Amino acid sequence: MTAEDPESAALGRRAFQVVVFATGFWGGCVGLKDGGVPSPLGPTLDSSHLKLWLRADVRIVCDAGRVTRWIDQSPRRSDATLLQRQLGPQCQVTPTPHVINGVDVPYFSAPVSSTAPNVVDGTLDVDLSFLAGSSYTIFAVERRWADPPTSAEYFLGTSLPSGLEAHQTCAANRNTALSLGYINYEGALWVSIDHGCNGLNASVTAVPATPPAPPVLTTAMFGTSSGRELWIDGAPVAQDLNQMALVTATGGAIGRSIDQTTVSGQDLRYRGDIAEIAIYDTTLSDADLVAIEKGLSARWALRP
Repeated sequence: MTAEDPESAALGRRAFQVVVFATGFWGGCVGLKDGGVPSPLGPTLDSSHLKLWLRADVRIVCDAGRVTRWIDQSPRRSDATLLQRQLGPQCQVTPTPHVINGVDVPYFSAPVSSTAPNVVDGTLDVDLSFLAGSSYTIFAVERRWADPPTSAEYFLGTSLPSGLEAHQTCAANRNTALSLGYINYEGALWVSIDHGCNGLNASVTAVPATPPAPPVLTTAMFGTSSGRELWIDGAPVAQDLNQMALVTATGGAIGRSIDQTTVSGQDLRYRGDIAEIAIYDTTLSDADLVAIEKGLSARWALRP
């Protein structure tokens, strides 16, 4: 694979150490260096490329069984939070089935509000505006508890610009919203990365009769001169040459995509656990991807 630019060709990651201690938060605090910036995940990668880093084993604010803030460990310090006064994902669920490798992880359960129907409860808002016009690499450790019955369930994405939610046509919405998650298309299940009516998809196995599905590491990479790639548990599963970047990236979210209101009649919220998300504003070499994925797989005891 060709890196996005000369600098990208040399990108990599290095191992890091985490120091966890008791606090008022769920989780602990990451070990810091270089003036308080979290260590990057590669040997030569400039930490400025790390734009979002959420880890369930590091620091999450849990209040009355709901996540209210997920602390961003990247240099941007752009926490995932509740901008729309919605219910957050579930945390510290009792009994505790939402554990991955001994760590309580947020459960995105798409509850229905007790006061009014909505499509944001059970999700978090996060600034993903840096994705507009940019290459990127996304790593997500997640575990499905249910499959989309008809349309889609996205664990990460941005929202359609105001005014387009009610007019969801491909002509109007192409390259206006990022969606990463699972779709049900013609009765088959797929993992999908989509910028709007141009998805790159790979077939996946359904959630078993007794959920959940095994946790997986999903990697999505987009390059403005190289196209898109999908990787599952360190193995490439799909690739194309689509080089059209997002023209906008507003309304970023963890646990949903596309819709912020009920005007479209869709509910595209994810139903599952998310243990870690890391996003870079560049593409990475195959060697870097493999090194990163091995580290994440080891931390969360994923399938080799």
